Amino acid sequence: PRDTIKSPEEIEILIKRYGGEKLARTLGRLRGSANAIIALGQVMHHGGDGGQVALGYLAQSLIHANADVRVNAEEQLKQLTDTNLVVQLIRMLENTALHERIMEILKQIDHPEARQIISKG
Repeated sequence: PRDTIKSPEEIEILIKRYGGEKLARTLGRLRGSANAIIALGQVMHHGGDGGQVALGYLAQSLIHANADVRVNAEEQLKQLTDTNLVVQLIRMLENTALHERIMEILKQIDHPEARQIISKG
């Protein structure tokens, strides 16, 4: 995969060719790039094992040195709707480096699991 991946169609083709998990791991190595973050978001929304791996990379990108990468990762994560992925993100609250940023994202996700965590404070 190149660093210029943008379209959901391209992501679908690459997931079929390489598998979601392998694609997510490859993109994860490129996550200093805004395009890689967007592609990771597309893999995440595709779901499955690749979606879970992509979610992990996106969460780690919340503390990336590059502000554009952080903002793009936040934008991708705020679009979460899959219950399994929301629960996985909630589990990442245990990581003290990510806790505050994940809480901010959970406040913006319209999902029952996220609302439950936010209401607990």
